Amino acid sequence: MFIVDDPATDVAALPHDYGVDDFPIIVQDKRFTRDGRLDSSGSLLGGVGILGDTVAVNGTVGPYLDVTTERVRLRLLNGSNARVYDFGFADDRSFALVGTDGGLLPSAHETTRIMLSPGERAEIVVAVRPGERAVLRSTPPRAGLSALTKRFSGGSDTLDILELRAAGELASRPAVPPRLAAITRLDPGQAAQTRDFRLTSETINGRSMDMSRVDATVEKDTVEVWRITNEDGIQHSFHVHDVQFQVHTVDRRAAPPHLGGWKDTVYLPPHQPVEIIVRFADTPIRARRTCSIAMCSAMRTRA
Repeated sequence: MFIVDDPATDVAALPHDYGVDDFPIIVQDKRFTRDGRLDSSGSLLGGVGILGDTVAVNGTVGPYLDVTTERVRLRLLNGSNARVYDFGFADDRSFALVGTDGGLLPSAHETTRIMLSPGERAEIVVAVRPGERAVLRSTPPRAGLSALTKRFSGGSDTLDILELRAAGELASRPAVPPRLAAITRLDPGQAAQTRDFRLTSETINGRSMDMSRVDATVEKDTVEVWRITNEDGIQHSFHVHDVQFQVHTVDRRAAPPHLGGWKDTVYLPPHQPVEIIVRFADTPIRARRTCSIAMCSAMRTRA
């Protein structure tokens, strides 16, 4: 995990004392053999990648966190190979979602759940009471999967992730401010073009990955709308390298609040098109890759 601080946009009222009230939480599911070795074999029935039955946080199995402040900031990263998590607390307490992949949201979003597919990140601020123990837990996500697909892709699992152990006396921390970051929305009306990407199993637009092939060329300093559709019903996330994007619509409806910030990875509900808006304003690079869980397809940027 890379944590990037920006003095121009950081909000002082948010917990930001690393290791005291601000913690990276890298969540992975692992599977071990009987003799304690890491088992990296995939599932023949699931088809989504490696699923494990043991949760590790920052490489630690059975983790807990000693909390010494009234509020704590958890920077969540789904570092798993295939599993989709739906994070919340065992007692259904609410928390403030303050940031996602590319930084802070425009305003804090009060919620009790946040779903993260592989590679997605979220920053939450949660309040605790002196002496209590609160369990961060993942429950079966509403990922739009069929009952059979859900069963073999980890979508029916409930997993305890991390226990927060609050001290008897807690240092005070201010409430989360209502406004966090100014985000200028990209205008789809200014898009140079709209591209469609259809994901099925291990293909995008019917073509398998081939690093020697360039599927599309984009112009630097232009905005594009990409419409991505998961057409096969298994779980996919979609990632764009090197640039951040904004989620415009999900299933032709305005993006919900938890997708209101800058993103680089987004979950694709089966058969529900997701439209993202991308500005290619970075230094030109030889290739960009758009990725699902299963594969990547090369793209090139033209100056």
